[in-house]
Amino acid sequence: MKSIEYIMIGTLLATIASAPATRPIRGLDDVQSNYQDETAAAKREYQEMIEKADEERLQGLHTLEDRALQNQDIDLASNIRGNIKAIEHSSQEAPAMSESDRQNQMNWLEHRLDGTLWHWGDDFVRFEPDGNVGNYGWTSRGLVTHWRVIDTRTVLFTIVRGRGDNLYAILTFSPNAAFYNGQGFEGGKPLTRGTPQIGPPISGQ
Repeated sequence: MKSIEYIMIGTLLATIASAPATRPIRGLDDVQSNYQDETAAAKREYQEMIEKADEERLQGLHTLEDRALQNQDIDLASNIRGNIKAIEHSSQEAPAMSESDRQNQMNWLEHRLDGTLWHWGDDFVRFEPDGNVGNYGWTSRGLVTHWRVIDTRTVLFTIVRGRGDNLYAILTFSPNAAFYNGQGFEGGKPLTRGTPQIGPPISGQ
């Protein structure tokens, strides 16, 4: 009996060995084709979303640049132009984040700053939760200043009442929002290494 079993096993192995090595599975080509089409479509949609986000971000900076020029704030306009070029350059070299990730990062930065007090040169500014910028000296001069997150690491200060020129300041935060650099109101005066206030603020804050 064992010899018959051996013969049957040998016949089966010979049959398998003689079968085509790359016998196609029915429908596999269609499945692979559909998968490739869906993947390509998803990649196109993702790229379009990235390009749209970059375009909207640049449009916002271009608007700020136009406003700076209208206020004859040439230094600030020049600094904004530098930021625009930097974004354009980085978007060509590194993949941009998705729109949802970008919005999540903006929300994180806003939450990180809400209610916090930061050094502003020799002074301090507070990111009030209602969108106002708290600064005793500015308020005493009748200035009303708002803050708004406009990008994943960028905050815009806008003077909305109290004077008609030098209305904008731009703060660019480090990835973990531990400090900021940027351009101040007075002719785009550089702001360097602004950090959170630790301990009690100065009198009047």
